[in-house]
Amino acid sequence: MQANKDLIRKMVVKLDALYAEKGPGTIWISYNDEDLQFPGHDFKEILEHYRYMLEQGLMKEGSEVEISENIRFTGLSSAGRDFLKSIS
Repeated sequence: MQANKDLIRKMVVKLDALYAEKGPGTIWISYNDEDLQFPGHDFKEILEHYRYMLEQGLMKEGSEVEISENIRFTGLSSAGRDFLKSIS
């Protein structure tokens, strides 16, 4: 997969806003949830980028993509927060 840096930036900003609104704790996002949809990007692409962001350490421990393809988000890691600050 070739990472789409613009999509990653949008996802980090959106996930941080969702966490501020619905957290603290675990946020569940499913394929039909409007919370993590971006025009021109299907949910499969979003899942691939979420996995990439996990591999890069941008999410707190406990964040994952489940077998059912639901997303569990527990917040941005310190690396994720640093990334968010660098793009703000």
